Amino acid sequence: MLPRPLLPRPVALPRLVALLGIAVLPACATIVSSPSQDVAVLTEPPGAACTLARNGAPVGAVLATPGTVRIGRSARETTVACTRDGHQPAQAALPPGFNPWFLGNILLGGIVGIVVDVSTGAVNRYPDEVRLALAANPAPPPPPPAVTTMDPIPDPEPVRPRRARRGGAGA
Repeated sequence: MLPRPLLPRPVALPRLVALLGIAVLPACATIVSSPSQDVAVLTEPPGAACTLARNGAPVGAVLATPGTVRIGRSARETTVACTRDGHQPAQAALPPGFNPWFLGNILLGGIVGIVVDVSTGAVNRYPDEVRLALAANPAPPPPPPAVTTMDPIPDPEPVRPRRARRGGAGA
């Protein structure tokens, strides 16, 4: 006699597929969109050097804009700071937003998927690009008018008092 199956045959296959789906997709946002993302950095004028930092620690750099940098996702804001010769520095903030792939955990990932997505930062998403305008440095003020040097006026010779003559005229 053959051993009796644990589950009736028609029910076993859907359950097996569901269990495999849960095991393979424990963190939808982490698997579908990864815990890091590319951010395009654009400046006007182009050619600026930009650094991206989170909590004061650098997380990426673009040597010359336009460019793209891969940064890890996080629940914290990322700051973009750009500089270019002849222009004033500019900064912009990249606020984290919600990654809709995280909702896949409700259907497939469950608690394990939620924990993985939150711990890797995949629950968050930054804007795909950031644009900064660098203002030109103001023109330096005009130099003061040139001062012409003049030769100093010589002091006149001191006037000597005249001595009165004695004896008068026509003696």
